Amino acid sequence: MVQVKEFNNLFLEDSGWDVIHALVIVVGALVSLSLGDTMSLFVIALVSFIYFITLNKEPKHTFLPFRTYANWVTAIRLLLLLLIIAIWPSLHTTLLISVLILIVALDRVDGHLARRFKQESLWGRAFDVEVDSLFVLFCCVYLIVHHSMPLWLIIPGLMRYSYIIILKVINPSVQKERSNKIASYVAGIFYLSLLWSIADQSNLQQIVLMISSILIVVSFLISYYYLWLDNKHPIT
Repeated sequence: MVQVKEFNNLFLEDSGWDVIHALVIVVGALVSLSLGDTMSLFVIALVSFIYFITLNKEPKHTFLPFRTYANWVTAIRLLLLLLIIAIWPSLHTTLLISVLILIVALDRVDGHLARRFKQESLWGRAFDVEVDSLFVLFCCVYLIVHHSMPLWLIIPGLMRYSYIIILKVINPSVQKERSNKIASYVAGIFYLSLLWSIADQSNLQQIVLMISSILIVVSFLISYYYLWLDNKHPIT
């Protein structure tokens, strides 16, 4: 029997928001690629996250509507990211990179605050993961649109969203995902390769980006396999 502690809650039970969000973000990304800008992605992400905020049902604290220090930091990350998505054509690359690095650094801060003040929650966890996913997707779309990177880069950018969609199709009752430390390291490498690619274009950079993209895709394929196993042998 698989112990529940080996899984992490990443979805809001019965909200339906996660799969709808994944679907509309995929559409927004594809439209942005076809038009050569990211305004479609910006508008769709903004509307979807505004609705997501209304789903926060955690016990109320002073800091409404985000409830905790950690969620406020995540909200700042989201605002910075949405701003970048909307106005990146007018930004110098150095400023763009600086803000993206700040977003990544704040990701460490919100996690620390959640643990330090014991403010971890299902909503906050989902909020953090979805901001991370949008960050990765934007970087991939940006590289394709602005740096003429190969179109295949959108595949690793959409892997998180495809996972949610596939999970809901295979077994809508599944609300947990296996924890995987190796996957976390792979994601970190992919983050760094995306930032490097935005900052500099070289043969070495392209090789590292390709390898990290393959690793992230393989990591999600393994997650698909575990999803199939969990569907075959439900968690009890």
